[in-house]
Amino acid sequence: MEELTGHIEHLTYHDEETFFTVAQLLSPNQKKPIVITGILPAIQVGETISCQGTWKRHPKHGMQFEVETFELQLPTCARSIEKFLASGALRGIGPAFAAKIVQKFGKETLAVIEKQPKLLSQVEGLGEKRTSQLVAEWMEHKSLHELLVFLHGYGITRAYARKILRAYGSNALQKLKANPYQLA
Repeated sequence: MEELTGHIEHLTYHDEETFFTVAQLLSPNQKKPIVITGILPAIQVGETISCQGTWKRHPKHGMQFEVETFELQLPTCARSIEKFLASGALRGIGPAFAAKIVQKFGKETLAVIEKQPKLLSQVEGLGEKRTSQLVAEWMEHKSLHELLVFLHGYGITRAYARKILRAYGSNALQKLKANPYQLA
């Protein structure tokens, strides 16, 4: 089994029910993106992924890396963070605001959103309402992301994971780890 690490450049296909995904992964030591396939819940453009798997030749689409296990990491470089924010993962932030925010905070953007949201007022056009929406969207995305990765191994769908998140709030993962039987 080989290991690849890089950031998601493009989602070619993603099934919300089964989580089967075809994506393009750009590795730091590659010039062209690599096609990866597999069951990848909660994956977004701009996120960094470390995956283990094997190379397969698809009869129509050529060489692809078939992911067996993976670990998602938050984007760490400014370019990946901008792609992630511009991808629509967080409602209310499109390419223009993503560029402005990342231009101001660089690779610290996600830390600013999470830990120092008042600094976002320094971004032109980002008012109090949009800032609070961005922070709420980020916290929900992060909680859902962590929950999906945890629940994936148990065959839980994204829709059900959202219900769990709504029922238990941002501490859903900790509550489930403490007492998984409460879902029954």
